[in-house]
Amino acid sequence: MAIRAVVFDLGHTLWDFAPRATSRRLRVLRLHERLEDAIDDVPSPRTLDKALGVAAQGWFESWDTDLVNLEQPPTEQLLSEALTSLNLAVSDDLLPDLTATFFGEELDVPVVEPDDLAAIASLDQRGLTMGCITNTITLEAGIIDALARLGL
Repeated sequence: MAIRAVVFDLGHTLWDFAPRATSRRLRVLRLHERLEDAIDDVPSPRTLDKALGVAAQGWFESWDTDLVNLEQPPTEQLLSEALTSLNLAVSDDLLPDLTATFFGEELDVPVVEPDDLAAIASLDQRGLTMGCITNTITLEAGIIDALARLGL
């Protein structure tokens, strides 16, 4: 049977990221500002950042230890866990907006190795259909933006 299509995993497989020194800080500040617009008594950006880090670390540890359950929860759940740990109650209507504020775009610079780009070009020249999958916590808009910046 001839190969007709190729599917690539994106994050940390096809591409990686060269993190900007300020990208996480900028995302936290945007989230903090959006929270201040919506609710009272928002903790400092530093406290918010720590809570997000703890929630993310918990996710990463569960992925490394639970090899049976490979299902990744929705990105909104990570943010919800961090906010809950700070006793911040946000409405179900607000959570998608907050998630888009923090995870809606990839501020870091996507990096693809030249050999990988050459392989993709070769597959394209052969007329193969190509697609991508990912379990990144970045939302679809950020993934599409990164693909566009890479010319993919």
